[in-house]
Amino acid sequence: MAMGGWEEERKKEGGGRPILLEGVTGSGKTEIYLRAMEKTLEEGKNVVILVPEISLTPQTVARFRGRLVGQKIRLAVLHSGQTVAERRESWHEIREGRVRVVIGARSALFAPLENLGLIVVDEEHDGGYKQAESPRYQARDLAVVRGKMEGASVVLGSATPCLESGWNADRERYRRIRLTQRVDGAKLPKVHIVDLRKEDKPKGGGPTLLSAELKMALQGRVGKGEQSLVLLNRRGYAPSVQCPHCGKVEECDRCAVPMTYHRSEGKLRCHFCDADRSSPSRCRECGSPVLHYT
Repeated sequence: MAMGGWEEERKKEGGGRPILLEGVTGSGKTEIYLRAMEKTLEEGKNVVILVPEISLTPQTVARFRGRLVGQKIRLAVLHSGQTVAERRESWHEIREGRVRVVIGARSALFAPLENLGLIVVDEEHDGGYKQAESPRYQARDLAVVRGKMEGASVVLGSATPCLESGWNADRERYRRIRLTQRVDGAKLPKVHIVDLRKEDKPKGGGPTLLSAELKMALQGRVGKGEQSLVLLNRRGYAPSVQCPHCGKVEECDRCAVPMTYHRSEGKLRCHFCDADRSSPSRCRECGSPVLHYT
């Protein structure tokens, strides 16, 4: 069904509408990408595969390269983590037409690949596709633009699509294809959401990072000799530094957004413009020596 929807859409003029492939974890989105790549290559056209983080490139390359074993098809990797020499070599190979598949982070979208037939944006919701430094751009949106300009099919894949893509799909600007079952029939883990706003605040008045329920669950696992993994959706030690007396939050002087405290550096850093400054010992507004890192 998923491949049928993609086939139907891409036969339309200009490559058709972008495909929003919305599938639960383990539902086979990568297999759809692989089949779409094979079909595109069979027709003599080329492919760009985007991943949100450089760290995801090796495993993605291994998966796609494994599908091309025995075929005389060159695959190139392109991302900012490469040395200048590596990037130059990949760029020239692509430019000279010796490469048919390019895999990389957001900058790979600009690969000089001609006769483009397919662009895949995996985990399209991820913030890693947004370039905060100049020139600023959102690679997911530019993928749609490039696909339209070159008549290439665009597939945006995610288990949790961003609001923009969902909005476009709701208005039929994108074609939504849903994968609701996992390939191996395994059940999805149970998810329980705790509203921290209803949690009792600890002494001192600062917000709590872990709910009482989570603490009990962690203690239970420790008591059984088991391990637990806690993931935090942020960079740095504390996303904001606030004075409890006057309420002043340390903000970036350029962007007027809260600065993140990086304990290893002892600095506050803006994740928009990369400006940094030493962590304050007192509130810059009222002079209070008490600051909350939350």
